[in-house]
Amino acid sequence: MSFLRPCLIFLNGEIEDKKNVVETAKFCRARGGAVLCADGGLKQALKLKIIPDIVIGDMDSLPKPLPKLRFKKPVFVCDFDENSSDFEKTLLWALERGFKTAFVCGVLGGGLDHALVNIAMMERFGAKMRMVMLGRGRGVFLPKGLYQFALNKGERFSLLAKAGATVSLLGARYGLSEETLSSPGRGLGNTAEGPISVRVHQGEIWFLSTPSGLGLK
Repeated sequence: MSFLRPCLIFLNGEIEDKKNVVETAKFCRARGGAVLCADGGLKQALKLKIIPDIVIGDMDSLPKPLPKLRFKKPVFVCDFDENSSDFEKTLLWALERGFKTAFVCGVLGGGLDHALVNIAMMERFGAKMRMVMLGRGRGVFLPKGLYQFALNKGERFSLLAKAGATVSLLGARYGLSEETLSSPGRGLGNTAEGPISVRVHQGEIWFLSTPSGLGLK
């Protein structure tokens, strides 16, 4: 799967898989992308010693006092619109500037309400840009279409379907042939036989795998 014009977005949730995030930041910058922070996401980026390119939001959750950065300073884009979250503002900023892929970390590291809103926001923007959630692995949101993943034989992955999604799956231990997944757990815990192909005929799904399963190089 290709990840065109990528950016990495930090949210203000605790990050568990730090190595995954650091490697993704390097991947994005090596391809002309950027590292963005949604307001308080700056705290999480600095914990990993990553200086973002842009910080976006109403700036009410920034570290206090702001750390003194010697060699590089991010650009702060202030947006005080109370009708949108800092995450939504950041996604809109990235979309308007032509970013095609958004890797997002800190999605699940806060309160349950924030986690559910963050996931819903990713699904909302998923038809406009590739959305990849970073946690203990990576999760890619897949609307209708055909997708290829360069998994290794024996690698574990899952398809988490929204109700009514119709999916075909090739290259896995448990294949699917244009099946409608009535249960979100129907695609949980599958194993690759090698590279796999996923076609979403109808609806939307999440594809979850280990970091290596997305073939970032």
